[in-house]
Amino acid sequence: MKRIHSLYIVAAAFVLLSFTSCERNADVDLPEVKPKLALSCFISPQDTIVRAYVTQSIPIFSLGSSSQPHQPVNNATVTLSDANGSAQLTYNPVNGHYEIPATSFPIQAGQSYRITVQLQGFPTLEATTNVPVAVPSDFSVNPQITVDTTSFPGFPIFEAELEHQFTDLTGTGNYYMVNTVFNWTDTLMGIDQQLDLARVLYNDSDRDGELIRGRQSVGVNIQGSMNNVGIWLTASNYDYYEFHRTLLSGNNGGDPFSEPTLVYSNVTNGFGIFAGCNTTRIIIPL
Repeated sequence: MKRIHSLYIVAAAFVLLSFTSCERNADVDLPEVKPKLALSCFISPQDTIVRAYVTQSIPIFSLGSSSQPHQPVNNATVTLSDANGSAQLTYNPVNGHYEIPATSFPIQAGQSYRITVQLQGFPTLEATTNVPVAVPSDFSVNPQITVDTTSFPGFPIFEAELEHQFTDLTGTGNYYMVNTVFNWTDTLMGIDQQLDLARVLYNDSDRDGELIRGRQSVGVNIQGSMNNVGIWLTASNYDYYEFHRTLLSGNNGGDPFSEPTLVYSNVTNGFGIFAGCNTTRIIIPL
């Protein structure tokens, strides 16, 4: 028995020595990656203000890249154009967006648009998109909303079961998103808030012109008073759809073993999204 124990000890020591012998100090030259301009801009005929958000990308190998916040770029030249002309957006330091009132540059259904972002030291970022001609007119919702005010006094819980349906527009290549928006007033801060939840994506592959049905279950706990619940149907182009599809696919629920998903980008000389959409809304007062 002593001989057997001795063999185990020798074998264990050999394994440990094998692992330690594999250790090497390595100096690796990480690739130098320069930051690029990044854009987020969605345009719609329902806009009252056209907005674009511009930042710089953070290279993955830069020091502290995982914790650095994306700071807005405040000195770029952002230009939006269509077949009839162009307009320059003005930076708003309050919200960090570049803006122009829709009355000065209205977004038209069925039109194509181009955006450029110019900043010294960077190549000109540019992107093009189009706005869908229409949104289904028969969009309807069957809502079932309950309010629990007793479980957590002062923090009501709103739960909604929302069945929706609409008829796909004739012609292939149509894309949609249905999302639920809670509009409420924060009694502590005294300001109106908005929670955009439960996004569902559809396309008309293999069901052109057919009735599309869906269901959303969503709940929210707030400190304040709920004003209304909005259910939005957005008809979009492919860029809008694919960006949100890959963005939602990247939410792996905390699973560290899921494969990473690259978020869709349609801009040149940078990263980001420029996409058009057309939206109708059903508002349920509470």
